[in-house]
Amino acid sequence: PPPPPPPHGGGGGEWVRPVTYGGVPPARAAHAAAVIGLRLFVFGGQTQDAVSRNIRPSSDVASLSLSSLTWSIADPTPPLEGPFARFGHAAVSLLDGGMVLVGGGAAPTTAPSEGAVPANVTYEGG
Repeated sequence: PPPPPPPHGGGGGEWVRPVTYGGVPPARAAHAAAVIGLRLFVFGGQTQDAVSRNIRPSSDVASLSLSSLTWSIADPTPPLEGPFARFGHAAVSLLDGGMVLVGGGAAPTTAPSEGAVPANVTYEGG
């Protein structure tokens, strides 16, 4: 038999579900993601409370190591108040290793363009 495809599908035209490790982030919709180096960062989106079933915007940052396929929840270093919780936004990675979030909704009193992650902020978590 042929060897199994690599985790990314290897151009064979089929989707595969690789095994990942670490704490998988909660399910979400309308989030944004960007690749920085060998990490995939996922920000915000809409999550559903397990008890009340209420849907709410999120400001969580999860990251997936693309080399080890390990998930972690990222914490900003130095500690700071990050971008507001939002959904329906876009994320773009920058050449300097930063990420910019644009648009989205959830806080009507906050300008939609707010949310750039400053270049001097790094995220730790695996």
